[in-house]
Amino acid sequence: MSAKRIFKFLVIIFLLLAAGMGGVIWLSMQTPREYAKRIDIPIAVRQENLKKVEEKREILQQDIETKPEWEFTLSEVEANSWLASSEFQDQVEIYLPQEISEPRVQLKAGEFVLAFRVTHNEFQGVVTAPLKVVSVQKDEVQIRIEEITTGLLPFSWQQIIEETLSHQQNELPVGIEWSENDEESGTLLTVRLDQLAELNWQLDEVSIEEGQLQIKGSRSFQSDDIPAAASPSEDDRIQSEAAPSAEAGGNSAPGG
Repeated sequence: MSAKRIFKFLVIIFLLLAAGMGGVIWLSMQTPREYAKRIDIPIAVRQENLKKVEEKREILQQDIETKPEWEFTLSEVEANSWLASSEFQDQVEIYLPQEISEPRVQLKAGEFVLAFRVTHNEFQGVVTAPLKVVSVQKDEVQIRIEEITTGLLPFSWQQIIEETLSHQQNELPVGIEWSENDEESGTLLTVRLDQLAELNWQLDEVSIEEGQLQIKGSRSFQSDDIPAAASPSEDDRIQSEAAPSAEAGGNSAPGG
């Protein structure tokens, strides 16, 4: 399973999670200013940053396969350039409900804000969902979508599951669990990474700074990955047995 495929699936999952959380997201009939700023990316800027994203993914793939530790850093403009690309539209957006389009991200200190446009006969506007990483363990990440204002999307979380995740469940490299607590704590999402064991890697850290996302991990090398020490040849063994030992060479005191 390549890092490129994992990268795409994680983007799909984050979009689905945010899209399905009626009651813990902000619905706006007007285009928020921060969202509008990230929609219009000049072509030259987008192309330059798409090259950077591709280079970083290739390096990530090599590092995951060959190094004990790896890290992946993505800037906000790089992420949004990829979300506006034809690759995203052709290979990722097709898995999303047709009502969702033009996703963009805003990276704040400790917070990942996801926004996208919804076009539906019951609602047309922009959905904004703030996500915070609560904890990172080697085999799972917990993310919280906090309460902003109440409101319901024209489609439910169950509908999202049935129409999208259900028929992709066997192909997804991660598992998802969620629990809704009280209004103050919002919804806690647990993304399980145990199905990525075939890559022998674990997630160590996810940090979100102003304008930048950084993910660090490590790889546990299996015994098959480490070359076995060469066994001594038959000639070496015979020579070793024939060589005089230290005792045979005489270790007695002078004059003995």
